[in-house]
Amino acid sequence: MDVRWVGDQIVSTSSGTQFGQPMTQRFVITLGRKGQLKGSIGHTLIGTMEPFVSFKANYRKRG
Repeated sequence: MDVRWVGDQIVSTSSGTQFGQPMTQRFVITLGRKGQLKGSIGHTLIGTMEPFVSFKANYRKRG
């Protein structure tokens, strides 16, 4: 896994096999001006399948 800061986002990438197929993933975490989590999204490619969103979240302070 490789993780890097890109502007106000953290981007991680990884590759390997899943279900016996070659796989690669990218996850992007977006932070606010004060460093708080704003959102994240993951994209996955497996074998010859079309890329798909494998994870998505929006964060907000409660209470």
